[in-house]
Amino acid sequence: MRESRALLILGLCSLPLSACGGTDDTALTDGQPAGAGGPGGVGGAAGSSPGPVYALSTLVWGDTDTTGYVVLSDTLDLGDVSLGQAREFVGYTSIGVADGQLLVTNAETPIIQRFGVTDALGWEDGGQLSLINEGVLDSGFYRQYMQRDRMAYAELDVAQRTLWDPVGFAVAGTELDTQLELAQGGLDLFANYNRAYFVFDGPVLRPFSYHDQDWFRWAASSLIVVYDPEAHAEQTVLEAPCPGLDTITKDERGNLYFSSWEYPALHAHVGTGAAPCVARITPERTLDSGFQPDLLAWTGGRHLMNFRYLQGGKAVAAVLHHEKFGEGFDFPGELSTQEAFWEAYALNYRLWIFDLEAGTAEPMRGLPDEDLPPSFSHAEIDGRFFLMHEASDFSHTTFYELGLDGEATRRFEVPGSSYQWLKVR
Repeated sequence: MRESRALLILGLCSLPLSACGGTDDTALTDGQPAGAGGPGGVGGAAGSSPGPVYALSTLVWGDTDTTGYVVLSDTLDLGDVSLGQAREFVGYTSIGVADGQLLVTNAETPIIQRFGVTDALGWEDGGQLSLINEGVLDSGFYRQYMQRDRMAYAELDVAQRTLWDPVGFAVAGTELDTQLELAQGGLDLFANYNRAYFVFDGPVLRPFSYHDQDWFRWAASSLIVVYDPEAHAEQTVLEAPCPGLDTITKDERGNLYFSSWEYPALHAHVGTGAAPCVARITPERTLDSGFQPDLLAWTGGRHLMNFRYLQGGKAVAAVLHHEKFGEGFDFPGELSTQEAFWEAYALNYRLWIFDLEAGTAEPMRGLPDEDLPPSFSHAEIDGRFFLMHEASDFSHTTFYELGLDGEATRRFEVPGSSYQWLKVR
C-alpha cells in the first residue's frame, strides 16, 4: 500500500532509504551504456553536433534492496521508457550535474562517480571521489546543497559539512563550526534534505528543523542558515515560522520559496503541531515577513504541503482533501496513535495550481482522480514543468507536463519510482 511505503520513506528519514526530490531550474555495475537508439526518442547519431543531454533516474524496489537506473536522452519528448535503455547502479541512486558532467551516487556509500556523455549518448568514465575519510556516511544529492559549479556541501554530523569541488572533483575540506543548538525544547536538530535538488547561483541556504526521533513532534519554526559564498562559514541564521521546511524553488525576481515536504498537512487536523506553510526569502537573503498569502482560504479551508513555485506567479502544491476521509471521521480521535497517523498521512491529496498574483487556487486538471503522493517530485527543464506521479505500488511513474493554465498532459511512463530528471548540458 502507498501509505505503508510512504511511512518507510518518511518516518525513517534518518536512514539511507529516505529521500525524494526533483530538479531545480537550471558501487557500479557493468551496465551497458544507454544511447544505442530504441524507442522513446533515446539515442543520438554518432558524430552529430553536440546537443542537449538529459538524465532521468528511477528506483526499483526489491524485497531487500534497491536498484537505480539512469536513462540518457537528447529530448524531453520521450515515449514510454524501458529499463533496457538505462544504465544500472547499485542502491538508492541519486544524480547531480556539474560543468556538463553527470554525477551519480547512492545512499549506501560516500562515493560520487562522474561521467561524461558523448554526442551519441555514450557513457565516459570520469573517475570517482570518495568522502569516506571526511566521515560522510551518505553522499546522496538529497543530503547535499550545491553552489553551481563551485562548491558542494555534504552533510556531516547534522550541522557540520564536508566541502568538495564538483568541477575539480576534489575534497576542499570540512567545516566543523556551527552556532546551532543540537537540541531545543526536548527536540533534536536535524539537517533538512534538499528534496528538489535546488542548485544555488549565490550563497548556499540550508534549512534545519527540530523534531523527535520518530519524526512526529516538530518545532513550529525552521532555521535557515545562510553561508558565506567564499569562506562557506555560517553567515546568518534566519528563523522561519513554518515547521519542517526544505523543498526550495525560485521565482523570476530571485525570491526563494521554502516549503514543507516531510511534515504532513495531517498534523493540523490531529492537533500534533502547526499546519505546514511556506516561507519566502528575498534576494537579499532576509525573511520576507510580508509574504503571508491566505492559502487556506484559497483552497476552501484545506491545508497543503510541498509548495513549488513554477513561473509567472504560478505554483503547485499537494492539497489535503480532508473531507474525503468520510462523514463522521473523528479528527483527531481516529488518528490518536502514531501508527494510525502514519497509515493515513498520505491519503487524499490532490495537486492544485496557485496564482499568487490573483490570490486564487484550483485543482490541476488532466490528472487521474486518485491520491497524489504528498511527497511528489517535479522537474523544471528548459522552461517546461513536469510532475512525477508514482503508482500506488511504486511499480511505475507517470510523467505529466504541467501547463501554467492549470492543465496537465500525460507524456510518458517509466518503470520504478522516479524523482529526478535533470539537464546535463
